[in-house]
Amino acid sequence: MESKKIDKRVIPQFITTLFLVLIDLVIIIWRLSYGPIEAKNLISFVVEFTGMVIFTVFIGGSMISGINDKESTHAFSMFLNATCINLFLDSAMWILDGVNIPFIVVLGYVFNSMFYLGVISILFFFSKYLLTIVKNTPKWADKFMLCLKIYFVILCIAVILNLKYGFIFTIVDGVYQRTIASRVTFIISQIFTFVLFVDICVQKIDRTQKRAIIIYMATPIVTMVAQIFYPKMAIGYFGLCISIPIMYIEAYVRQGYMLHNNIIELQRQRMATMISQIQPHFVNNTLSTIACLCRKDPETAEEVTLNFAKYLRQNINILQYDDNIPFEQELEHTKTYLSIEKIRFADHLNIEYDIKILDFFIPSLTVQPLVENAVKHGIRKKDGAGTLKISTYETDHRYVIKIVDDGVGFDKEKLNMLDGSHIGIPSVASCLRHIANAELIIESEVGKGTTMTIELPKGEK
Repeated sequence: MESKKIDKRVIPQFITTLFLVLIDLVIIIWRLSYGPIEAKNLISFVVEFTGMVIFTVFIGGSMISGINDKESTHAFSMFLNATCINLFLDSAMWILDGVNIPFIVVLGYVFNSMFYLGVISILFFFSKYLLTIVKNTPKWADKFMLCLKIYFVILCIAVILNLKYGFIFTIVDGVYQRTIASRVTFIISQIFTFVLFVDICVQKIDRTQKRAIIIYMATPIVTMVAQIFYPKMAIGYFGLCISIPIMYIEAYVRQGYMLHNNIIELQRQRMATMISQIQPHFVNNTLSTIACLCRKDPETAEEVTLNFAKYLRQNINILQYDDNIPFEQELEHTKTYLSIEKIRFADHLNIEYDIKILDFFIPSLTVQPLVENAVKHGIRKKDGAGTLKISTYETDHRYVIKIVDDGVGFDKEKLNMLDGSHIGIPSVASCLRHIANAELIIESEVGKGTTMTIELPKGEK
């Protein structure tokens, strides 16, 4: 079973939202000790604070969900984080409204200015999330994101000028007051949202997913419009508190379904790789080698027989692992295979090892199939002797495995057209990506050879 892995990119978002929840608690405790709070302000605070707590839990769930669709997970957590920050800013201002203390008034200007910019940040990260899950990226996506950035810059300038001229909002005697320009900024934001809403309606994506996204977008559109005309209650973010849980549940169910399919596909690929490695011609060639050696060199025949039995046993035993195994174990399996090929091809095959590190983990049946490809499709097709070199080393953030041969090589433009005789390359790439978040890089030049590099992030096990 694939173990759950923490998405480290989500950790800062989780810590940020958790910190803001604690700060909000400190603010409400201080505010209650300072004096009474209007009922509508307290209700608005409770609604938005509850939303912050829920979204913090959601971000934590995204962090430890074990989903390999990390781009989508990261984009969704950034969206939730931006929403939490704005909830914090708005909830703090609800309970600090009316407190006529110079420091609180300054804080009010800062928080409200950030709030206006935060609305665009939410829309920006939500758009980024949508682009990670739609099958066909809209042609106008880049222009849309550019327009959002331009509007963000304009709004930055506007809120800075507002500090002097007060044409968006003002704070008089500690009381926050909006202007017509404030409503215009929210209307423009809703226009952006509506454009996304229309595009999602026509996108070819899963129906359940589309329904969840449409519900998410429709609810805030309605409540934000209501907020424009009824600014004295937290109506807009109440809509978000309803719709985001729908989005989260849909995203978690969808990604769980993807994870289930990935596990099934990896098991199928691993079985296919094992079967390909004990295909009849390999078994026949090895047994023929053993038969010849029985007459000429019985001791070597015994060695090959034992190695061949060990190779088959390792192939079968390795199927029990659904996760990573020690690299040393995978290397041992590779050496067993190469010991057989070395006896078969003698001086035609030279093998070199430069193993600088062994203490890390790798998905099973990944190195050996690549080595077999190097021998079968590189060195054996070369006139004269060839050399295969396996090396490992580490960088600050990765473990690196290199498999280099000086065989016939191939045209890199035909890399995606390799036929089924190239044992397990698609399976290896898929296993590395889904199980270890690793990358397989293949470089080749006709007549010079091929280099296959596996890069594994540290911290994956």
